[in-house]
Amino acid sequence: MRPPIFLAAATLVLFAGCRAAVPEYPLPRDAGYERWKHYYEERAYPHGSIPSNARRLALKAAMQRSLQQSNVQSEAAEPTAERWRSLGPTPVETAFPWRWASGRINALAISPADPSLILAGSSSGGVWRSTNGGASFAPVSDNHVDLSIGALVFAPSNPRVVYAAMGSDFLGTGVLRSDDAGASWRDVSGPTFAQRGRSLRAGVDATNVNRLWIAQVERQRTDNESIGVFVSEDGGVTWTNVLPAAVTDFLVVPGTSETLLASVGETRGTWRPGVHKSVDGGKNWTLILPAGSFFPIRGEFVLGVPANMPNRYYAYGGQDTLRREHNFFVSDDGGRTWTRHSPDIPTELAWYLGIDATDPNTVYLGFRDAWRTRDGGATWTNVTKSLTENGDFVPHLSTTHIDQHSFASIPGATYLGNDGGIFRSNDGGTTYTSLSPTLSVVQAYGVATHPTDPAVVYLGTQDNGLERRSADGTWRELVTGDYGSIVFDPNNPSRVISNYIEGQMFMVDERDRFSLAASHNTWDEPIQRARIAFIAPFEQSRTRGTLYFGTYRMFVSDNFGAAWRMTSDTDLTHGDRDRLRAIGISETDSSVLYTGSQNGRVMVSRSGGIDWTDITAGLPQRTVKSFAVDPRSSATAYVSFSGYGSEHVFVTRNYGTTWTPFATGLPDVPVNALILDPRNPDVLYAGTDIGVFRRAGEDPWTLFNRGLPNVLVNDFAVTADGRVIAATYGRGAYELVSGKTTSKRRSVR
Repeated sequence: MRPPIFLAAATLVLFAGCRAAVPEYPLPRDAGYERWKHYYEERAYPHGSIPSNARRLALKAAMQRSLQQSNVQSEAAEPTAERWRSLGPTPVETAFPWRWASGRINALAISPADPSLILAGSSSGGVWRSTNGGASFAPVSDNHVDLSIGALVFAPSNPRVVYAAMGSDFLGTGVLRSDDAGASWRDVSGPTFAQRGRSLRAGVDATNVNRLWIAQVERQRTDNESIGVFVSEDGGVTWTNVLPAAVTDFLVVPGTSETLLASVGETRGTWRPGVHKSVDGGKNWTLILPAGSFFPIRGEFVLGVPANMPNRYYAYGGQDTLRREHNFFVSDDGGRTWTRHSPDIPTELAWYLGIDATDPNTVYLGFRDAWRTRDGGATWTNVTKSLTENGDFVPHLSTTHIDQHSFASIPGATYLGNDGGIFRSNDGGTTYTSLSPTLSVVQAYGVATHPTDPAVVYLGTQDNGLERRSADGTWRELVTGDYGSIVFDPNNPSRVISNYIEGQMFMVDERDRFSLAASHNTWDEPIQRARIAFIAPFEQSRTRGTLYFGTYRMFVSDNFGAAWRMTSDTDLTHGDRDRLRAIGISETDSSVLYTGSQNGRVMVSRSGGIDWTDITAGLPQRTVKSFAVDPRSSATAYVSFSGYGSEHVFVTRNYGTTWTPFATGLPDVPVNALILDPRNPDVLYAGTDIGVFRRAGEDPWTLFNRGLPNVLVNDFAVTADGRVIAATYGRGAYELVSGKTTSKRRSVR
């Protein structure tokens, strides 16, 4: 969720910290595709694809090295060992009616045997479990490499068996199975499961717990084998693709063992767009609702079948390419005939179609808001109310966080999973209660620490805005949206600026009021085809207070963003659509700057950005992610890279004239952030796609995930009293502390 680009023309005075105000909110625009593209492209560059099973293999190699280096010494034998401790947010408090929020929940599943047992699959923070109806949740899959959950499903005939299909923000690495109702999980899928897609839906045979289907949507245009509907007959070990097409939704008709429905979104080979049905478990398929049945429409549908009325089929989608409207289809004879409604609801593809557990005529569609019909699709009501009929964004009138991704229903209650966590309604959608107070699944892009107060931490997050942790340990959202870096006014550290997506910036003052601080015009960039990264590099010198921002050029501000100057007109990238992704600054010599681009160009300036030298020679052609400049010598700098098939950290000791690989012990995994230990600059930390690595001097890198899940780490910061803080994409913030550890060394799953 994001405010529009045209903020300069809008009246934007949001008192996020003042509940008495009723502000005017501009229209948000979802950034989902650009967000995914931002993450995917840097990992796929320059090959255009990501190796299958890459993260799992990297973690396995790292843990094997760690065991060898420690002579299989357990953590329990190190009573004073440093470890990571969660800082939350658990949850973050908002200024809106629903109050509490966390990160995105992609999947919800409620046990058929126990309505108080709820499983939630987060976008990149693993599986969470509640045994008290959502009053509290705890993570239950942290010993696995893949924390990106796409789908969850209980086996109808034995609810102790549950399956989790991986792949959401990141490409999946397979299928997890639980035999104790979700309390613990094991990886069951073998090499026949396509591991480079995003899991969409899953279903289990009504009588056979070992027979299941999973639908995957394409995530790599070059890899058609990872999409479609897959079936396993042996509990998830071996798999066969029974519908190799561009599937947009899938379900097993409730109570059956053979009847399946799948929506195909586009023509691919012999598969035509529309709703397809199989009555033999996927061996054969029949097109029962062609995309062009009524007029030219696309085939992207979401599907639903009431549990207590298995011959009624619902399908929503099929955008009319001429009139730009969607349609809601109903069949009461198993798909032989259909009735079409053209309701006045959003003209976009829904994320899900959910049905009330007791009333087959009550149906929910998840868009930015959740919409409900009580008459089988004829009329609809917006039940979450984040957007008005005119499309204005009014979160102060809403009942939940915006962007609805998942749904579950039991008699007497419905549950919504969205970008703010989990919400429950006990009155059919009239009111909702947040179940997020114990969830810690915030996806952070950046972290910053207050220059004088060691307890205050800021996070820039995905769709949960700019968040601040106060001295009492509570978190509060200051401004909503997607944010990256955070910088402090050196004359008033209660004022901060954070970079919003694609070059916009917002300032939050000491009264928690926010205002636009920079736009595309600031950087002289067009809104369309701007050469600015989705989350662009934005840095601050902690000793001088100077701000640095990168497009494909370098901009500097010496007065906390009141004015910006371009250091030179030099293109610091490889041109075309390349853009800067990292900035390194020397705290000891203000004239020394380093930059790195999406397509791998590395530059250095020893004149404060006026003159630049290309120092790419000797470095891999991969996306540059971060720099760490030695505080003792600005000639010494470390640089890290995303992607695969190369070394990921290099060091120079002569301003980039030569580079030396500094990757001994690091597996083949993207390195997103670097930081030198504030107490000992010979110790370096690396934030990767599988957690944190640490290297002391010339020793090899070692995996350093004590207390930390195998989660992506995007950024580091140092508190005023010298503690290292890590920002994770899926589990919020962690701090490095000393103390007795009680966890055992984990095995790779």
